[in-house]
Amino acid sequence: MTLQEKLNALNGKLESELPAEIIAVMGAATVEIRLSDIQRNALKMGDTAPLFGLKDMNGEVVNLVDKLFEGPLLISFFRGNWCPYCIEELRALNRYYSLVHDAGASIVGITSQQPRFNQKLAKDEGIQFDLLTDVACKLMKGFGIVYQLPTAIKRLYGHFGIDLERYNGASGWHLPLTSRFVIGSDAKILCAHIDIDYSERTEPKHTIDVLLKALRTKRN
Repeated sequence: MTLQEKLNALNGKLESELPAEIIAVMGAATVEIRLSDIQRNALKMGDTAPLFGLKDMNGEVVNLVDKLFEGPLLISFFRGNWCPYCIEELRALNRYYSLVHDAGASIVGITSQQPRFNQKLAKDEGIQFDLLTDVACKLMKGFGIVYQLPTAIKRLYGHFGIDLERYNGASGWHLPLTSRFVIGSDAKILCAHIDIDYSERTEPKHTIDVLLKALRTKRN
């Protein structure tokens, strides 16, 4: 199954289990975000990526600029280990880890949740690449992809027992648009896949192909 087929199956499961009014609230929130300027204002192909150090799941600082010295970089911004859609994406990217690592490029996942939750996620799912914490969403703001959850969704998440203040600490109820960027060695963005609807994701192969092409270009 493709990643999107798996996400569609998740959608079908949720729609069969949740009341119609809850599905309607979630749909209305997606429309609200879509109607905002966030996607238009996000960084795009050709822009320079803001890169700096972020803590990994063990609390050690990983400098993204250092990653670029090794080769091009794929960044996946995800919501958290409470999001089954994000977990499916991380699993899909993880299948490419050996190919990317052996070629000399890197994958990192970046989220606003605290390192201990990333540590649990990596252990539970066998994620091999770095999962980094963006405290107070500073990097996400630089990419122009962070937003505050609508009030109706806050109440809904509370109903489900998802306390983002517990997960995210200083980032609170702010989340990134689920998105993937490929960054070249000169810090230029080579591709930007940004999804307003977290249940819709670009297939990882498309992003990986751009990453590996950038690596070949660098060597030539």
